[in-house]
Amino acid sequence: MNFEESNKKIKKFRSASELKLQQIKQHSKLIDGAFKELNGITENDPDIVSGRINNINSRFY
Repeated sequence: MNFEESNKKIKKFRSASELKLQQIKQHSKLIDGAFKELNGITENDPDIVSGRINNINSRFY
């Protein structure tokens, strides 16, 4: 394998890694937002929980 082939593979892996990192950051924001929104709601209110989760999900995707 020559230098150019190695460089292409490195760039490809770097792009994939950056995309994965962006996805992880988005999921982290989603989880943080969900905890804030769902704070104080008990699992005894499944309709409220479901509605809030759908609302949070729609804002991030």
